[in-house]
Amino acid sequence: MSTIRLRYAYDGATVMFYDMDTRRYVAVQPFLRAEVDRRNSDPDYVATVPNRVESVCDEIKQAAELSNLTLERVGRFSFCRVWRVGCF
Repeated sequence: MSTIRLRYAYDGATVMFYDMDTRRYVAVQPFLRAEVDRRNSDPDYVATVPNRVESVCDEIKQAAELSNLTLERVGRFSFCRVWRVGCF
């Protein structure tokens, strides 16, 4: 089973992330406090995050399999690495 992580970054620095254990967004940078509070205030939205991230990862894996790419090649240039989503 894969470990799924969701991290939002700006200029290579994490600004906020979704904590899979607590199922809440966490602001690393103060300027995102209001956005994190807004997201966490909607329990239905927050509860769907793991499923949405896993769905995106599954689509990426399927596309890689259909195009006959190896995980090593996909890992270097994939959506997962660009958006800091741990798919593999």
